[in-house]
Amino acid sequence: MSPSVLILIGLTAILLTISFIKDFARTVKSLVSARDRFLNISTQLLTILSLIGLFLALVPESLIRSILGGESVFLSTVYAALIGTVTIIPAFIALSTGRLAL
Repeated sequence: MSPSVLILIGLTAILLTISFIKDFARTVKSLVSARDRFLNISTQLLTILSLIGLFLALVPESLIRSILGGESVFLSTVYAALIGTVTIIPAFIALSTGRLAL
């Protein structure tokens, strides 16, 4: 694991411990809420990841490069980021507006 990952895990553990000490019931309630929200969107995320894996397995890399911009690495990255953002937006909309429906 990279050092930055270890730092983030350590920082999370410290802050979670502080939260438990400050207000145990509220921390548990927040963790249960976070788990429930994750489980609600996990099927969408798993579906998206499966479709991406299938796409990458079936579509040749050369075709992907030509669609995303060919020789320009910067433009290819921008196009791929835009496509990825549009693809993942439904999960974030469902996560943020799902609470409004309740």
